[in-house]
Amino acid sequence: MDSPLLFNMYQPKGRLSGFVQGVWTASVASESSKPVERWLHSDACSGIIFNFYGDIYLDNARLAPGVVLLPISKQAHKVTLLPGAQLAGLRFHPAIGFSVFGTVFEEPTVLQNSNDDPLLLLPLYAKLSNIEGSYAQMVMIYRWLDKLIDCLSVLPESLSRAINALQCKKSPGQLSDLVPISQRQLERLFKQWMDMSPKQYQRILRVRNTFNVLKDNSNISLAELALSNGFSDQAHMTRESKQIAKITPAQYCKQVVLRD
Repeated sequence: MDSPLLFNMYQPKGRLSGFVQGVWTASVASESSKPVERWLHSDACSGIIFNFYGDIYLDNARLAPGVVLLPISKQAHKVTLLPGAQLAGLRFHPAIGFSVFGTVFEEPTVLQNSNDDPLLLLPLYAKLSNIEGSYAQMVMIYRWLDKLIDCLSVLPESLSRAINALQCKKSPGQLSDLVPISQRQLERLFKQWMDMSPKQYQRILRVRNTFNVLKDNSNISLAELALSNGFSDQAHMTRESKQIAKITPAQYCKQVVLRD
């Protein structure tokens, strides 16, 4: 039986690729007999949802129709789309959300009026609501983004270097040799731009890397995988994965086998 969920995503190239992970649309067939549930994995990033129609839940919180500004993701969340749901959105790279909004949000926040909308997201939402087809919606979001990035604050060089170093599996303790500021100053930058410490970002990266490997090779030794991703042992990897991804590597492997 075909899935009732129709999902499309475009990963920008060129100058937008350094700011945005992807632009996407999703809808659930109105004749579907049950909701669609998916896990949104933690990526230490934020994004925007354009909720056009239908009931959508993030964990147990209903997202009202409109423009929803998302907090930085520190752990996995379950999204539930009821039949008839229609939405679109975009996902930024780490720290870009703060560059866009000048703040970080503690919870999903719906834009209420034009006074809180210097980026003209509400007019964009109105236009998106009145056009048909996921491709046309993604093109409109892409064009809005292409104009936006000329106005963005540039990430501090030290923060950018530190993010890249952690993505390359450097440890937080090594950052002082790679950036020209003190550990305390770097901690403040991470808190301001990403609402987390370098250590917390490293933890999220390790878990993401773990599941990326398992997605392509579910038969790999979990003990070896733990050591290769910087965990002290398999038990450490299991604890971190359960806390951040809401699932253990062993449980994930079973799901992959069942899907196959």
